[in-house]
Amino acid sequence: MSTRKPKCSLLVESHPKDYNGYPFITLIQYQDQTILAIVDNMDDSKIMAYVLDYCGPESVDEPQLLAVAKNWFENSRKMYPISIEFAKLNMTNDTSKLFRILNINYVTRFIGPASQYTISQSQTIKRRKRKTFPKDQVAIMIDLSIVDPSE
Repeated sequence: MSTRKPKCSLLVESHPKDYNGYPFITLIQYQDQTILAIVDNMDDSKIMAYVLDYCGPESVDEPQLLAVAKNWFENSRKMYPISIEFAKLNMTNDTSKLFRILNINYVTRFIGPASQYTISQSQTIKRRKRKTFPKDQVAIMIDLSIVDPSE
């Protein structure tokens, strides 16, 4: 018998017709909290988002953050997550204070855009093969000029 919780599908709602706020802000009902966030990426089990409610307590410049998010939403949203935009503008020190990963099983309501990116490219690192030398062929040089003869 498995003790794992079954995965639930998240019902994503769009903003109401009379909504006149920022189109990139998402309202997430998570456990007992209502969270205003900008969703960075999401998959079947988690939502990665920047929680705007923490801007004040974490001393993050909210108007600047919203201006960057607005520009990203209008120009680059379909190409890459907002975290890449923050990295390009050297804002990761501030925005990392707002970043949270939410378990999708505890989300009861989701209103706003659901950004999903499949980032499947992995970076390969080319390494040189290590060359080994036989111990009997390694010469050790000692510089005697740094030794104090009075010792």
